[in-house]
Amino acid sequence: MAGRTVTRVLLVLCAWLSLAHAAPAPVVREALAVKGYRVEIDTRPWARVLRDKDKFDGVLVLWPDEVTAMSLHHYLPIFRSRVGFYTRVDTPVDTRNLAALYQRTVGIARGYGYPRVVFESGFDLVEQTDDLTNLRMLHGRRFDLVVIERPVGEHIIKTQLPEALDKLVWNEPALAEVSLGL
Repeated sequence: MAGRTVTRVLLVLCAWLSLAHAAPAPVVREALAVKGYRVEIDTRPWARVLRDKDKFDGVLVLWPDEVTAMSLHHYLPIFRSRVGFYTRVDTPVDTRNLAALYQRTVGIARGYGYPRVVFESGFDLVEQTDDLTNLRMLHGRRFDLVVIERPVGEHIIKTQLPEALDKLVWNEPALAEVSLGL
């Protein structure tokens, strides 16, 4: 494809990478192809995204606060993510009443760009290395709740934590709905 501008995009490697390839990556390729760009997509784990971001023309998929924190520009929303709580089925928690959650232990993943409401909530937030670890700790009763994107939680439980399929549940309503983008 001579004459076409090559755009290098970094795709954040995460637990639900197959979902990411099924949705935003082809959308970005097709949208930029219309404008004459050929898109090459590379992957990195989240920890290396911060280090390598300047080697690429864009990063998929980020929350708006991450775009700001990384001093990136031209945020293009790709899809909306629902961020909220997973709990244990046998220990129901009314997540509609956030004030009632203050005495609960809430797991979050270290370094994630969660919506501000998570950090401003006053919850007893405990950071772990990743979402899988948080869900394992929830399943093992070391957390009362875990803050996570709904499709990420569904994917991890289905593919990496099947023993928790009927033990962990997403709670409505979502704590926040955030656009993920490039």
